[in-house]
Amino acid sequence: MSPNEKNKSTTIFRVFNKMKSDEFKESAKQCENNFKRNRKIGFIPLLLLILRMVRKTTQLELDEFRERFMPEEAARTTYTKQSFSEARQKLSPTAFTMLNDELVQAFYEEEEFKTYHGFRLLAMDGSVMELPNTSETRSVYGFTTTYK
Repeated sequence: MSPNEKNKSTTIFRVFNKMKSDEFKESAKQCENNFKRNRKIGFIPLLLLILRMVRKTTQLELDEFRERFMPEEAARTTYTKQSFSEARQKLSPTAFTMLNDELVQAFYEEEEFKTYHGFRLLAMDGSVMELPNTSETRSVYGFTTTYK
């Protein structure tokens, strides 16, 4: 495993461990009584389902998630749109803010990363745009000379 892959998996495990913590669960509930009893959609599956859901209808996503990540449960029970909606209402929107904060903190705590002129390069715009060649533009942005 390369150092880059190791850092990615460490970051993901760190966020997942945050999800599993009792402290996070307590702060991510809308009400104190939410997620106390075993329901069709538990706390962690609900979070993972919401984070993963991006492509299809709600029911198709629910079925695919259950078949792919919970095959033993897929044979016994089904998730309905209504049960998903009820579970989602019990989850505080701040849960995703807290997970994002953990992800960002883990990302910036990584020690092994390449830099470019001392900066961590995350994206580069390769577009080319010509600026007006005026003295004001040259004084603000500088200029290059062409050698023949």
